[in-house]
Amino acid sequence: MKKVLLASTVLAMTATVAAADVTVSGSARMGVIFDDSFVDELAFTSRARVNFAMSGETDTGLSFGASFNAHDSGGANSGTAGSVFISGAFGKLSMGDVSGAAEFVVGDLHGVGLTGLGDFNEQLYLSNSDADFRSAARYEYSTGGLTFALSSDNPRMSDTYALGVKYSVDAFAVSLGYENAGSGVNHVIVGAETTLSGLSLKAVYGQADLNGFDEDFDQYGVSVKYSMDALSVTAFYNVVDFDVSGKADAYGIGAEYALGGGASLAGGIVNAEDTDGFSNTRADFGVKFSF
Repeated sequence: MKKVLLASTVLAMTATVAAADVTVSGSARMGVIFDDSFVDELAFTSRARVNFAMSGETDTGLSFGASFNAHDSGGANSGTAGSVFISGAFGKLSMGDVSGAAEFVVGDLHGVGLTGLGDFNEQLYLSNSDADFRSAARYEYSTGGLTFALSSDNPRMSDTYALGVKYSVDAFAVSLGYENAGSGVNHVIVGAETTLSGLSLKAVYGQADLNGFDEDFDQYGVSVKYSMDALSVTAFYNVVDFDVSGKADAYGIGAEYALGGGASLAGGIVNAEDTDGFSNTRADFGVKFSF
């Protein structure tokens, strides 16, 4: 009897393991970075990260899973980092540190460099802008070339919600996002992108009405990425135009060369100018790895 019970326990454990999947991946980088806003303009830069991804499926065919970075494990435990999802024929529901619906469908311009160089290629969004507003929730559903999305920040902490729709056909896509943070605070953003023969182009335009809480602004930008064999070259130009303070803009160019085996050389240079006319130049170069 003991042998039968032991065999049954082993089989049950094996079945449980087979029904779920846990994967570990990682990334790392090392190189040099230049920033003319520091007295000592040149510095070394390095980073290593580990990511955990878990997935499974119910007897009825529903998929579920979660993911988080090792350095965000505390936030993943509290819902301010990482994400959890369940999906099926009804669509996909995600919670945690998830992008809002507008950001999900429109996204950002192509970035450059080894480190991101300040991420000046990114757009301004109202949703999920603060860890206190999480766990955020996003629902998405795709049919044919259409994708719909709806999201909300943590309703206990924020009134912000967002809607998004994207239509893709062949190598072309257009997207529209709307965000509302209550009290007349709104943001509308549109995007268009295409990929032809290794050339990817993207353009975005957004308009925010902050209803006296801060300055209203327009934002717009374009980016291009060209890939040929192991080499890719990327450039962007991005602007945020505030109605009182004036315009802040940034532009950059970078390149990446794949060495194989998950390693690549990457570097770039970015110049950003704020509304006070202060100009900052950053550049980096090094090698990055994916595991």
